[in-house]
Amino acid sequence: MPRYLLPAFLFVAALPLSAQTVWPDEGVRTWAPRPTESAITANDLRTRLYQIADDSMMGRQVGTRGGVMATDYIAAEFKRIGLVPAGENGSYFQDIHYARHGYDQAVSTLAVSGTALVAGTDWAPQPPSAVGALSGDAAFKEVPTVFGGRFGDSTTALTAAMVRGKVVIFTEPTMTEVRTNSGTRQVPAPGNYTVAQDAGAAGIFVIGIPAEAAFRARNSIPTHTDGATTVGATVMLQAAEQILGAPVSGMAIGTAGKAVTGRWSYAETPLEYPTRNVIGLLPGSDPKLKGEYVVLGAHNDHVGMVRANIRPEHDSLRAFNTVLRPQGANDRVALDAVTPAQWSEINALITRARSIRPARIDSVNNGADD
Repeated sequence: MPRYLLPAFLFVAALPLSAQTVWPDEGVRTWAPRPTESAITANDLRTRLYQIADDSMMGRQVGTRGGVMATDYIAAEFKRIGLVPAGENGSYFQDIHYARHGYDQAVSTLAVSGTALVAGTDWAPQPPSAVGALSGDAAFKEVPTVFGGRFGDSTTALTAAMVRGKVVIFTEPTMTEVRTNSGTRQVPAPGNYTVAQDAGAAGIFVIGIPAEAAFRARNSIPTHTDGATTVGATVMLQAAEQILGAPVSGMAIGTAGKAVTGRWSYAETPLEYPTRNVIGLLPGSDPKLKGEYVVLGAHNDHVGMVRANIRPEHDSLRAFNTVLRPQGANDRVALDAVTPAQWSEINALITRARSIRPARIDSVNNGADD
């Protein structure tokens, strides 16, 4: 080895493991704010992004301290650059009167053959839909269950007699892309669940992650136009298999499970912190046009902290998303459809990450690409 290369080699080898990057696009973990410039540059964006997406903002969920901190930051920036307050009472803020619509985990129950499942961990009620297709209140006792296949699968041969008066358990939804005014989004495809609703099913359970059920609207049972209502819940795969008495993989449509008993209801509770828009005005200089407005808007909120007792590890989540969700939220993943080759690729990425730095628990939904 040439002598002049030796110091460089020793320097690289001496780097602490935690200082080495794992992902090709991984940036620095902290960024000190610095003066901006007239051009739009990556560093200018970092000065803003690293503050509003910082862990200290706690995911910026509306009605939380993090949401207030984020809107305080935006208002301060509006003031700094000279925008005129255009909110209420001479402020930059417009209060939006929101309330939390949720269920009480302490009194909500779901049991199979007398064995209680844990609310928020094993299962969670689905939020009621806007027009009453999905009821937020449930009360049923020793109701039979049946396996309905994949939620939204139009090829599933469900019959009214198969599901009437029963709780129908579906695997994660078949998703379809629909175009809206704001772009495209993934929604459950229409299909077998409508048979269950029309036939008078006692309930619809969808296998998923209960901790996400309160805010993952894409997994909510779609609305129904005739006013029919069906109670719904999200259940963990293990809980669903406990109810059905066998592994879901390869299970035949119409397989009978064990009876379930449940009771829960949704209610509105005031939010602890205000929910608010931030509005600033740059007055026009043309006397003829200054009464006209051009409105620019963007959302500043995100989904807050990780729910319940789930605390995902940063690099494991990144490995999972790298393989299975390259388009982010546009990619919907059914865990029972992940191939052995994909799991092998995910585990290889996790192993590489572990060789570089220790596990890093990450419970903040930073929303850095919003």
